Amino acid sequence: MMTSGIMNPGLMLSLFWLPIILGIGFLVLVLWWVGGNNLRRSEDDPALTTLRQRYARGEIDKADYEALKNDLLI
Repeated sequence: MMTSGIMNPGLMLSLFWLPIILGIGFLVLVLWWVGGNNLRRSEDDPALTTLRQRYARGEIDKADYEALKNDLLI
């Protein structure tokens, strides 16, 4: 059977969807990496550690803790 020179439809679909799938995968990877860095930064931050300790000792209440944490994370 002869083809008319038009590309295989399966190949054309692959060429259409492959960049989209790879782009979504790359975006997920970047967001995971950025989110992980923010988490590590907050765990190692001495100011946040001190804030958590003060909250655990009862020196500040939950509202103060949340407000101060938000200020530190900006």
